[in-house]
Amino acid sequence: MQKNFGFTFKVPLIVTDKFQGKLYGLTSYKNGEIKIYLNKKVMQESMDYMVDSVIAHEYAHALMFKLGHLHVEDAHSIKWQEPCVKLGGKDCQQYVDSEEIIMSKMPFQ
Repeated sequence: MQKNFGFTFKVPLIVTDKFQGKLYGLTSYKNGEIKIYLNKKVMQESMDYMVDSVIAHEYAHALMFKLGHLHVEDAHSIKWQEPCVKLGGKDCQQYVDSEEIIMSKMPFQ
């Protein structure tokens, strides 16, 4: 992050078994606090994918939140894809509908 964006910031990375289904990760923004959650269940099955794609994907969301891009339509936009790639993500295309992501991931919080 320092190399490509000129600053660093700390984001808690929380591994949890409270996700439902095969969701890999979630970055949350609540009351100015950013947290990254990773799905422990799928992490055990797909550690390489988590390291190669999911972590950069979620840190790109954290960066977008930090920069003030808080709108659902920014979630997997071109604006988000660039930081995802710069942070080392190997698979930074748009994934699924942003509204679907938010609605399916939030129950565990």
